Amino acid sequence: MVAMAIAYLINGDYEQTLQYMTMAERAMPHLLWVAFANRVAALALLGRDEEARQARDDLLARHPAASISNVPKGYDDKLRTRLVEGLRKAGFPE
Repeated sequence: MVAMAIAYLINGDYEQTLQYMTMAERAMPHLLWVAFANRVAALALLGRDEEARQARDDLLARHPAASISNVPKGYDDKLRTRLVEGLRKAGFPE
C-alpha cells in the first residue's frame, strides 16, 4: 500500500496518494515516520494547507525527531524532490 502511495506521489496524483496512505495507516499504524510524510506532502501539494499542517503536527507528535534532513538520501530523485517540496510547503522542520 505504501509503495502504491509512493508511486502516485512520484506521478503527481496526490488524491490517490492520500487514498493509499489512508489504507496503509489503518493496516500498519507503526510505519516509519517517512511513510506518514507522504500524507503530509500530498496534502500540501494539493493546496490543502490546514489539513497538511494538522497531518504534520500529528506526525511530529508521534515522531518528534522527524525532519526534512532525515528523508533518506537513497530515495528516487523524483520521489525525494516531491516529498521534500510538500514537506517544506507544510512547514516541516528542516
